[in-house]
Amino acid sequence: MAGKVSEQPLVSVVIPAHQTQGVERGLLRADPSAGDASAGDRSAGTEAMRRNAPAGVAGTALARLAGSVHGVRTHDPVFALTFDDGPHRLNTPRILTILADRGARATFFVIVRNAIGLPGVVADIVAAGHEVALHGQDHVDLTRCSPRAAAAMIRGARDRLEQLIGRRVRYFRPPYGTQSLVSYIIARGSGMEVVGWSSSPRDFLDLDLDRHVVVAFEELEPGGIMLVHDGAPSAPGRRGWLLGRLLEEAGRGGWTALTVGALLQQGEPVRRLWFQRRAEAVLGELAPLYLAEEPTSDVAASQNLTSQGRCGGPATA
Repeated sequence: MAGKVSEQPLVSVVIPAHQTQGVERGLLRADPSAGDASAGDRSAGTEAMRRNAPAGVAGTALARLAGSVHGVRTHDPVFALTFDDGPHRLNTPRILTILADRGARATFFVIVRNAIGLPGVVADIVAAGHEVALHGQDHVDLTRCSPRAAAAMIRGARDRLEQLIGRRVRYFRPPYGTQSLVSYIIARGSGMEVVGWSSSPRDFLDLDLDRHVVVAFEELEPGGIMLVHDGAPSAPGRRGWLLGRLLEEAGRGGWTALTVGALLQQGEPVRRLWFQRRAEAVLGELAPLYLAEEPTSDVAASQNLTSQGRCGGPATA
């Protein structure tokens, strides 16, 4: 059952495999009349972050001050559909065709180096009524850059992208989903909202195609933001098929796909404290895919699964 996006600020954390829950096989449907989802309905990654979030007024105030946008508060079955890493000479035109066929709108977080090389594709994105946002000059982990270098890359990329599309760039998503407080401040100081995501089909992995769809919709809640990719590798058939299935499932469940800008008009932004490095980002994305422990009444067997010894502890047979 889908519930509203949480009002609690969330913090990204590393999620050990033994703390994750299983992913059910059935796809989820939006239910505008539903209240908060139960813990079992939420993704393992989201639930683990919730448990480690700052509590009370102080945590909420901190998230409002330094939080990245991960959705809006609403009961309506709407979400922002976003694409990272493009444009790509084959993938992106295929994506645009499918979006046009389904009457859907999306936000494209582009790599400026790619955009400059494919100005016609960028023009097609804008002409189709989609939103262009910044993903970076190149796909560089900004947490590994000095403040001076990060500032030059973020501001320079924003300026070049605005010149290319002839309009203001309002949104930024850091490459790899990695971010420090310094890079966050630079992006916000450059006039852009930092935008994360709350749902993803993990299309950077070579999973069974239906599995991608299951994972995305198990995480999606009303007002959420879905991350998909239109960049390399060149796979217009696979990327196109996946987008078609995602939009098909969205339509069947009563969901409406919007741009980030349109979604932010639907309710108050949900802001989360989102500061993580590369290893944390990767483990967080993989969390819903870990093998889950099967239900068992054998307590000893269950305990044995997680009893692996301690550093400096006695050796076991």
